[in-house]
Amino acid sequence: MGAVTQAVFTVMYVTGALGNLAALTILYRSEKQTRNKKIVLMLRCLASNDLVALLGMLILMNLQVYLPIGKACSLEFCVVRVIWRQFGLSSGCVAVVMAVERWLALTHPFLYQKHITYNVIRRAIFCLWFAVLVLVCLPFSGFGLYYDNGCVRYRDATEAVDIAYAYLFFVFGTLLCVCIVLCNLAVIRVLCHLGCRGTRRKVLGRRISRNSSRTRSVSSGSSLTTGVLTTGGDIAYYNVSTPEELSFARLMAVLSVAFVVCWMPQMVFQVISVPTSSMKNLLDPAALMER
Repeated sequence: MGAVTQAVFTVMYVTGALGNLAALTILYRSEKQTRNKKIVLMLRCLASNDLVALLGMLILMNLQVYLPIGKACSLEFCVVRVIWRQFGLSSGCVAVVMAVERWLALTHPFLYQKHITYNVIRRAIFCLWFAVLVLVCLPFSGFGLYYDNGCVRYRDATEAVDIAYAYLFFVFGTLLCVCIVLCNLAVIRVLCHLGCRGTRRKVLGRRISRNSSRTRSVSSGSSLTTGVLTTGGDIAYYNVSTPEELSFARLMAVLSVAFVVCWMPQMVFQVISVPTSSMKNLLDPAALMER
């Protein structure tokens, strides 16, 4: 790695780490003023995960440059690099939970109010993180390439089992991107629909009152609004979220674009980079059973 390339990556990593640290500081200071605790939880998980990922990549890059070749190519160093893939995919998992949460909040508000609680969001994030941990650790059991007299990337595989792992990684990452895009497209559609209603009709908002509203607002931090649309003599009812939650939905739309732009080229490159000659091994059942 050249000095210029190293300097560029260092600036990018440091800038990203400072941005995530600032986000965590803002979330900590504004936590008491935020009504929806689920939003704070998801943003905190995303910022914390990205902060650890960026710091880890910065440290690993400099260790690879300044350590002796023997240590930089050691098995222990390669194991740490593999484990650090966890934080790369974990950001996508949090983004998926955020996208699904907004989709349910805007398209199925009563289902969301009843079932999607703070603890449900937390369990969903931790379960996805555990699934990612299992996925990135599969090479340690022989399913996937990570070490061959030095650190190697799984997409450089030539054996059938290693190629299968590269495609499994590709499918998992692609599914995350597809889920994020589909949920946010549905959210954008609802937001556009609500915007048209707001400009063409007079909306009278009132809060939904429930027996457990006080308890639910404390535990989940969620609130719903019922709007009354008046067009002549017709009256129609619909449900929307609070302005705070709508702003969060718009943020998710921006994040979905960023994830697709940054992730999909990598996912496609993983498939393209597999040598054509190695594809024969993947289609050979005997080769798959060798290990």
